[in-house]
Amino acid sequence: MANIEHINSKLKQLNNQSINKSLYNHQSLSHKTADEQIRAAMLEQGIEPPINIQIPSKEFVRFSKTGNGNKKPRFYRFDMINGIVYGVFGCWSENKTINFKQQTDRALTAQEIELFNIAKKNLEIETKKQKEQQQQNAIKTLQQIWEGLPDATDDHPYLINKKINNHGLRVTIGDDRLVYPLYNDDGELCSIQYISGDGKKQNYRGVSAKNLVNVLGHTDDAQRVFIATGYSTCASIFESTNEPVISVLGDSNLQGGVEYALKHYSSAKIFLIVDNDSDKKNSGQNAAAKIISDYPSINSLIIPTVGHDANDYVNSGGDLKALIDDCDQSDDEWLVEADDFCSKPAPIKWLVKNWIPQNSLIMMHGPSGGGKTFAVLDMCCHITTGATEWQNHIVKKGSVVYLAGEGHQGLKARLAAWKQQHGADTLGQFYLSRGGCNLNSVEGLSLVTEQIDKLKETPSLIVVDTLHRFLDGDENTAKDAKSMLDACAELTYRYNCSVMLVHHTGVSAESQHRARGSSAWRGALDIEISVQPKDGVIEFIQYKNKDAELTKPKVFELESVEIDGWFDDDDEQVTSAVIKQSDRVPTPKKDKAAENHSKTFSDAWVNSSQELVDNKPYITKSNVRDYLQTLVDEGEITAGTAKQAIKSSNKRGLIGCLMIKGIIKECQDGWILLDENRINGVMIRSKYGLSRE
Repeated sequence: MANIEHINSKLKQLNNQSINKSLYNHQSLSHKTADEQIRAAMLEQGIEPPINIQIPSKEFVRFSKTGNGNKKPRFYRFDMINGIVYGVFGCWSENKTINFKQQTDRALTAQEIELFNIAKKNLEIETKKQKEQQQQNAIKTLQQIWEGLPDATDDHPYLINKKINNHGLRVTIGDDRLVYPLYNDDGELCSIQYISGDGKKQNYRGVSAKNLVNVLGHTDDAQRVFIATGYSTCASIFESTNEPVISVLGDSNLQGGVEYALKHYSSAKIFLIVDNDSDKKNSGQNAAAKIISDYPSINSLIIPTVGHDANDYVNSGGDLKALIDDCDQSDDEWLVEADDFCSKPAPIKWLVKNWIPQNSLIMMHGPSGGGKTFAVLDMCCHITTGATEWQNHIVKKGSVVYLAGEGHQGLKARLAAWKQQHGADTLGQFYLSRGGCNLNSVEGLSLVTEQIDKLKETPSLIVVDTLHRFLDGDENTAKDAKSMLDACAELTYRYNCSVMLVHHTGVSAESQHRARGSSAWRGALDIEISVQPKDGVIEFIQYKNKDAELTKPKVFELESVEIDGWFDDDDEQVTSAVIKQSDRVPTPKKDKAAENHSKTFSDAWVNSSQELVDNKPYITKSNVRDYLQTLVDEGEITAGTAKQAIKSSNKRGLIGCLMIKGIIKECQDGWILLDENRINGVMIRSKYGLSRE
């Protein structure tokens, strides 16, 4: 019984099927005639039906958009099986083809189903042939048009406005539109694009631009070749580099340009030059990303200014050739000579010099309530307001997206206090999220990118505060850490920006200098910054700087600010704080264990042969063991303590602790003392014969 019901259901689906099912979703049309159903289907697709429809038509019938006229880009063809009409209609110029089958109240028989399937396949073949013939006819027409046109000159309004020259363009007679030719792989003219003086463009109807190109500056021995979209963009690239440029129409045709380049310029280095889309669809970047994934040898350059193409970049004063050359850092050879490798300078580009590089991953960590957010907000506000410096470090203006997982009320007050204290009328392009999400999930990452895509300007910096609020998983596992790092890498690539993770340190005293969780976090960072509250001030310490020397620590303190016009429910003044640079030097906490071990090491040297290496106290392992044994014999330490003290792997033991602190280091068959203050002390003791401190 179940099988019979399934078959009847399938027959009913086949009876009502259509390539475009949305035509019949709202109500059944089975009570209407075939002619009425066809007209309803055409109107649904935005096609005004002709006055008369031939059923059956046998051959393709052409008709115009208005029902009359010489141009007839629309078509239909209908036939019938057992009184049921089927066929196809559409518009060649709009590249639109819709299958049609009349709806009926009865189910089709098995024989009818088979007949309809055969008829559908035959009709698809005929439609394809008809479309190809239509394209060939259109190509012949446009070739005739092209042959009758005069060459364009450099004084055309469009070329003057774009500040480019004519490279193989022609011009229409009468309305003075530029005509841009596109060719297939065999060099046959297959399409043209009209460009008016005000920049309006119109592609020739009835032909496809797929796999069509125009090559500016072709040479057989090209070392580099560029692929881009649109005439003005490609002309600017060609005029800047004097190297071949393959032009295509639209981002969807970049793939065809790449295939053309691989075939005709197999020995050249291939570059995609992609517009920095302002429509937030990122169609160029997305197309380039897919191509790079499929063809790893292809290079990609996104114009750095939002909303600009190569022509905009040149006309705004940018050095396009320098930008391209900077992207082209590697030669064809996989192994390169070191002299060539370092011959061109490659300075680090900074958002905040020495602290936040462009296109990088940064982590700022510190204890809860230690002042991390104050420091991050201060940096962000300097970036978005166009401040020239942050604490004597040069700042590049940009936009910031602040993904805030918690503490929004506090953030409001802190930002208001910053504006008031710095006299800022606006914070510029500074955006905050209303809550957290699982950034390392597909849904969370999509939420973030969809929201950023709507902004006026792509961000220079994305802050994730705190990491814990945006992580789906366990920060201690390498797997979950990697998924979060991958999400950050996706944001960096998509928006050509930096990402800063704000994170907590551990609870114990030993872990206050490092981020909580997996070691994978630190390994992936370009910059690691530790925020450490000490003696009423906040110390800003850089623990990692992948591509430059570590920057000297900064010391800040919090300054209270009464926010104008802000009062709480009890009519009391609302205050917040901003950070300011401090002249105070925090007193370092003494490490009692390290102090005790330093004293023991010094005593061991003074009571040994007092050897020197490079004018620094040196003591052998055997001499240290002998001294420790003396302490055991005197009952000051146990034999077990003495045994553990000599192991460098024991972080709490004598040798291990001092090596971690950098007070001593291994030398020959022992250790050398490095701490200058301790060296001076033991040298004085040696001079005056003081054996014990």
